[in-house]
Amino acid sequence: MRHLLTAPLAAACWLALAGCATSPWESAYVGLRPLAGARVDTGEQVRVQQVPWERIEAMLKEQDAEVASSDVHPDQWSAEQKGESKAKMLRWLQVSGDAASIDVLGRSTFRTTDGVRPETEEGRGELVKLARKLGGDLVVWSSRSLGKSEKVVDRPVTSYRSGTISYVDRKGKVRTQSYSDSETTWVPTRVVADEMEFVAYFLDRRSEAR
Repeated sequence: MRHLLTAPLAAACWLALAGCATSPWESAYVGLRPLAGARVDTGEQVRVQQVPWERIEAMLKEQDAEVASSDVHPDQWSAEQKGESKAKMLRWLQVSGDAASIDVLGRSTFRTTDGVRPETEEGRGELVKLARKLGGDLVVWSSRSLGKSEKVVDRPVTSYRSGTISYVDRKGKVRTQSYSDSETTWVPTRVVADEMEFVAYFLDRRSEAR
């Protein structure tokens, strides 16, 4: 995906990872506020909202058109131009309020065949946790289906053995004894799964108060 932040902000983004990521959202995070050294504020209220993917696509097309029609690079735009671009982006994300008082911290976007479910309580918790690390109070996410895709997973294959063995006891008599055992091996297996694309924007609506 291209301009997933506002056009001028996207030009300045860098990848920021804090050690081993605990979720795909954190692994894919790119933004103006890095994760390194961020603290988790467990008491902060974070709002999570979903928008239709069609709004994300329309926003990207508009941002592309803005950049293409500009005679200067987005990072050289005036404060007024940058503000207008951010205000348009926030409208597409269905975020109300004064654009000047809202910081766009960063975004995450990735494709996966794993069971990422931001609409569930557990999935929402992953977004809230990352937002708190960034000091944000709003997450806007969206997703779309990319159809079927192949992936390799490890599947257990268990083999069983049984039989009879003969042995001579202490008195010299031949005796028999039955046995059985099993062995499990994990074998890479190619399977077909649904592939999804996700995107989330992390915002801070409290910059005006600081």
